[in-house]
Amino acid sequence: MEKPIDSLRVKMWIDRYEEVSFRLRDAQEQCGFLVSQYHSLKEENLRLQGCLMALVDAGTEFLASMRASIDGIDGSREAQFRDAIEAGKEELDGK
Repeated sequence: MEKPIDSLRVKMWIDRYEEVSFRLRDAQEQCGFLVSQYHSLKEENLRLQGCLMALVDAGTEFLASMRASIDGIDGSREAQFRDAIEAGKEELDGK
């Protein structure tokens, strides 16, 4: 009588092990996916921070040019702003 009970216990533990093993593999896959998403979003965040810093620099240059005399290509503030943005783009491309 004791032998069938032992084999039932062994079967129960094997089933439990397989279930836990399956859950662990699933959790590892989810973890890998979340890590890849984290790195992707982190890179996007760094890119957006760079764009924001470039925009702030261009705005600062524009505000500084408001105090200076008008010396744009066509003599307008818009031309000075475009020049400041282009200069900022060239600086970012050069980095």
